[in-house]
Amino acid sequence: MAQDAGNTVAPSTMCTALNGKILPRLEVVLAIVTGCGGTEEDRQRFATAWRTIRLSPNQITSSPHPPLCERSAQYPHRVDRG
Repeated sequence: MAQDAGNTVAPSTMCTALNGKILPRLEVVLAIVTGCGGTEEDRQRFATAWRTIRLSPNQITSSPHPPLCERSAQYPHRVDRG
């Protein structure tokens, strides 16, 4: 995913962001969207959602789901949007 995003963010940074324990920097979110094959429209939607969460007084700080990095090891294939 990091390679597909042009190596703008380290793979370890992406993994940390996907664990859902903290709100990642917008730069990281956009790199993940790009790395997953997102379009410019997808990037804009994620940026809008990120800003909404960031400005929320009850900012999300944890996730009830297992970390994506652990799940991605079980399913290493990449989903093709085509």
